[in-house]
Amino acid sequence: EQEKIRIETQRKEQERLEETKKKEEEALKLKLEKEKEEEEEKARIELQRKEEVNNMEATMIKKEEESQDEEVNVDATQQLKEQEKEQVKYEETTKRDKKEQKDKKAKTESEQKKTIQKVHRRPPSCGIPFAYIPSRKCRTLATTNPIYDCKALTDSMME
Repeated sequence: EQEKIRIETQRKEQERLEETKKKEEEALKLKLEKEKEEEEEKARIELQRKEEVNNMEATMIKKEEESQDEEVNVDATQQLKEQEKEQVKYEETTKRDKKEQKDKKAKTESEQKKTIQKVHRRPPSCGIPFAYIPSRKCRTLATTNPIYDCKALTDSMME
């Protein structure tokens, strides 16, 4: 009887051991499945993070390109404005220079006329007939600026 009890207890112990082994195996399987799921979740989260980082980098690159394009556009518009300003300044200076040149030319011409008039002005004594013979000034005036055009006079007489 004791042996039966002992065998019975051994058998129960073996059953308990087998059950505990099964439970341990199931727990281990569950643990492995959970670890696997956790690893998959981690991998999925990591992929999502990488995608987010890539998306963020792509948006940053796009923003940088857009800002560079805007800067280029701003730079181009600024350069155009500067060129227009320079062109306006150039036109103003050329107009001013032309006006100054005209004024200078008019002044020099009027001064030349005045000096010519002074040089070629006949003193009243040169109006006397044959005054050019004794007076040197009258003689030079008579040769450079005669009172009448000799050629026109002779031509009109010839007709």
